[in-house]
Amino acid sequence: MTGLRSTESSTTIKDINYTADFNQVLVIPQNFTHMILPSADIFTQLCYPNNSLSYEYGSPEKMHEILTFLELIDAPRIVELKNVDSNNLDYQTIVINDWLDKFSTGELQRFIIARILFQEPKYVILDETLSNLDLEWRRKILKRFQNTKMKYLTVSHESGL
Repeated sequence: MTGLRSTESSTTIKDINYTADFNQVLVIPQNFTHMILPSADIFTQLCYPNNSLSYEYGSPEKMHEILTFLELIDAPRIVELKNVDSNNLDYQTIVINDWLDKFSTGELQRFIIARILFQEPKYVILDETLSNLDLEWRRKILKRFQNTKMKYLTVSHESGL
């Protein structure tokens, strides 16, 4: 960003010269559903849009812990796909078709939060990303964000956070 200007004059207040590493910035728009891949395994869904991630970046155990924290590991669709093997941590083999039809809006929002927690970008901008979650979930997620090194900005019309 360059040329930040005062509203009262055309003089430059501050020049910020910044070249963004877009792998360090994650923006989640208000209409986040277009960020959900329609058909993908869980690992790919949580890595999107950063296609260069691998399990070397984040272990299956880390992904499992995040999905458990967000109460997604026991979502009926996940349980069905895992079959009987509750210890299956290979999230590259659990492919889900029609994500938007299989999960509620709140579950999809929690998958977006799982994506953020798995990727751990340096900066996150959340535009109404928590709006379909109740106050308890919003507080729980924001507390988890505070325990990371991520810097985040959240836009919300909700009070009480």
